[in-house]
Amino acid sequence: MTWNLLPRIYVVMLVEGGFVGFMKAGSRESLISALAFGVLIPLCAAAVIRIPYVAES
Repeated sequence: MTWNLLPRIYVVMLVEGGFVGFMKAGSRESLISALAFGVLIPLCAAAVIRIPYVAES
């Protein structure tokens, strides 16, 4: 298993969990937050979004 595969698995599980929360409880907030973080995680993993001061504290 490569390190590149781990964020992909996490994003799939995250979005799937948001979708399940939406289908079972009708929670739009769960779906929206899962999709938002599902977009941000790959961008951070690809170093498109970088916040160096967080890691250096």
